[in-house]
Amino acid sequence: MIPIKIPENYEPITIDLDKSLERATEIANIITDNIQAVSLDVSGEAAFQIGLQVEVSLIAIVDGTFQGDWGIALQGNALAGIEASLTGSASAYWPIARGDLDLNRLRGLEIGAQGSISFLNGAYFEGIGIESSFPFLYRDYGGASLGGTLGIPELGGSGSIYAGFSSYLYRSDRKE
Repeated sequence: MIPIKIPENYEPITIDLDKSLERATEIANIITDNIQAVSLDVSGEAAFQIGLQVEVSLIAIVDGTFQGDWGIALQGNALAGIEASLTGSASAYWPIARGDLDLNRLRGLEIGAQGSISFLNGAYFEGIGIESSFPFLYRDYGGASLGGTLGIPELGGSGSIYAGFSSYLYRSDRKE
């Protein structure tokens, strides 16, 4: 045993689970009330420290001004972490800036973090917009995905951060 001396004026750390759950519910409601696009995604990723991910997505705008637009996107990502898997997932997107989402905003630069535990995979990502004045980059949309993964069983789990670019292989012809 390692002897530890607790100071006499020690204040224990307390966590109010009710307030924490309440706040988590508020955040979840804000996100779900603002979902404007969804996608079904299939990806393959491989990284040991650095690597690559390729993803194909069927994206649909489900709310807002551009509801009904859809497209098939291809995305390439540079990874940093440990990954080796094939993943199928469903994603949801919500705007952070500039009003309703459209397909053009879901094309371009994206950053995120993803991970898997056993056969479950999840990710959080944000689209990055570019403008001609300082600060030049801004957070355009947020998103999250949940799905299943087939990876190297011995890993038990994996994770990475990524930056990538996506563009459309096909998109609906709606004029914006």
